[in-house]
Amino acid sequence: MMQSKMSDFFDEIHTFYQQKKFCDLRIVNLWPKDPNFCEKVSCHSLVVSSAIPKLVPILRQASDEGYSSEDISVIIVQNDCCTSIAEAVDSIYSSLCNETWDANGKNW
Repeated sequence: MMQSKMSDFFDEIHTFYQQKKFCDLRIVNLWPKDPNFCEKVSCHSLVVSSAIPKLVPILRQASDEGYSSEDISVIIVQNDCCTSIAEAVDSIYSSLCNETWDANGKNW
């Protein structure tokens, strides 16, 4: 029963991401090899910072110092590798839906 509830919960979060609902983080990728290329990904700071804990102090500082506008934080990165930021964020959300949970709601 708990496994089904957890799965439904994360499926709903994944749906919110796909529909860009309740997103409070935008990651902007400026590709150094092509100055005209700009990839933007809207997502949920809680989900991404849970997967990448090093983002927590950055997001906290942005919030505390008022760098977030309209409740949306923006992280600008320069990524010149072949994997897009969107693919990386997609894999974080997809992994939520593919986890197995025990009766206590713990991942195993």
